[in-house]
Amino acid sequence: MARKSRGFFGTMRHGYDAWLTEKNTEYELRILESHTTLFERQMEAQLRMAMAVSRNQRFVLEHELSMKRLQLEIAQIDNQIQFAIAPPVPQQTLPASPSVGLERYVSNKDIEKMALTAVRRFGNLSREEFEEEWEDWTEELYDRFPSSTAGEIHHRAKEMILLLR
Repeated sequence: MARKSRGFFGTMRHGYDAWLTEKNTEYELRILESHTTLFERQMEAQLRMAMAVSRNQRFVLEHELSMKRLQLEIAQIDNQIQFAIAPPVPQQTLPASPSVGLERYVSNKDIEKMALTAVRRFGNLSREEFEEEWEDWTEELYDRFPSSTAGEIHHRAKEMILLLR
């Protein structure tokens, strides 16, 4: 095959093709650089997200640990006040509620103690045992105290038990 003579336009065409190839190469390099930069940013974002998740997991574990400490502290307080509250009297010997004009005074502190005692007593029972024992205790409570006082003790104990479950 014989080689064609390029001439002026052939030379110009060849120079244009070389320039166009160089520009395309530069453009492709810029695209690769932008993709590399984008990839690096994505990796940095993923690393920051993983570190945030790690901090959140640490926070959750610290929260669970503090909750366990509080539960232990509640159990210790329950043990301390166990001696402050009279042992339950058999149901046959429970006094009837006093007459309307002679209701006995029960302080908020006493109400809290009785509610905590109920939580200690019923907190670890299964659902079936809990429901049965809770009904018996509620009846005993309303037999032993005026309805307003019994209702307050019942309400506070129920709130505490719901928080634990």
